[in-house]
Amino acid sequence: MNILHAYSKGFKDTVRSLRMVSWYYLITLLLGLTLVIPYHGVLQEAAGHSMDTVKLLKGFDYTVFKEITHFHGEGIQAFFTAGFWLVLLFMIIGTFLAGGILDQLMARDRRFSPSAFFAGCGKWFWRFLRLMFYHLIVQILVAAIVYGPMAFVLIRKFQNGANEPQLFHTILPFVILHLLIALYFLIIADYARISIVATGTKKVFKQYWRSLAFVSSRFFGTYGLYLLLLVVPLVTLWVFSGISRNVNVNTGMMVLVMLLVQQLFIWLRSGFRIWIYAAQAEYYLTSPD
Repeated sequence: MNILHAYSKGFKDTVRSLRMVSWYYLITLLLGLTLVIPYHGVLQEAAGHSMDTVKLLKGFDYTVFKEITHFHGEGIQAFFTAGFWLVLLFMIIGTFLAGGILDQLMARDRRFSPSAFFAGCGKWFWRFLRLMFYHLIVQILVAAIVYGPMAFVLIRKFQNGANEPQLFHTILPFVILHLLIALYFLIIADYARISIVATGTKKVFKQYWRSLAFVSSRFFGTYGLYLLLLVVPLVTLWVFSGISRNVNVNTGMMVLVMLLVQQLFIWLRSGFRIWIYAAQAEYYLTSPD
């Protein structure tokens, strides 16, 4: 199976599903506002309304971060605790919406409708939730295997009086290794969702292992396709970051413009998520057994 064919077919399916992209964007936006706005005050209180936090926008400054955590540690801890639950909740929401996306993409002759989309979300939710649980366990084990040796190396570096740049260069290879391995298992989880919808099976754990075999036997195809699918999102992120850094937001009109640009970026990100699923589904369905 040519990954370029799956890539282009996934793009075409996404363009034909712009209504679903917009619905996905609206749902995530509304849920995000509902969940995040209440914690805005917590973040302000955690930062102590200090202008030092502005320095962190230009890059990580350990001294500034240490001062904020020292003087406002209780607020920061509350914010990170809330952030943990928000991340978990967004993962569950993403799992719920993934069912609707794949149900729509893999029903070739079905026109998009909100009712059918939410029916698909509900139909696959519990199976996808179990899959998310298995996936989290695997990712935790991977992190432990990678960062366990790193901890021993860092302890020795600390004992030998290593400075911050040396510690950074020690950590970086482990982080890169973790990202590569974590991405591999993320791809497996994606194909497990696709295969569950394609087969209608309720044997989630068994399907996860079958997807492990599928991805491993087609490693360069599945991994290469995913990396290819990341190119446009990363370029878009780079362009958006450049705009954010270089535009001087000093008038009400510029605030409005940047708000619209930001929302366009979020809408495009919703489209990229559906593009990934569409391309992977095409690769899965057209790959020989």
